Amino acid sequence: EFRRVLFRSNDLPDFAQGKWKSKFLPMLYDKFFASNQPFDNFYKGSDEFVVILQSVVEEVYMDIDYEVDSSDSIHFW
Repeated sequence: EFRRVLFRSNDLPDFAQGKWKSKFLPMLYDKFFASNQPFDNFYKGSDEFVVILQSVVEEVYMDIDYEVDSSDSIHFW
């Protein structure tokens, strides 16, 4: 059975909300389009996707110490 899970921007960690649309998503899209294997690396539950998300978090939110895992709201966007 398919279960749809909805997340809204207010489900994101507080630090992420300010730059989410203006910085985070564009950088994530850039990494998607620059990837040689976008459909292999960019799917929920993928270890590679968690690594990619972590790198974007570190680039966009340089002053925040945050570790992405496969169960948090950043991963589901």
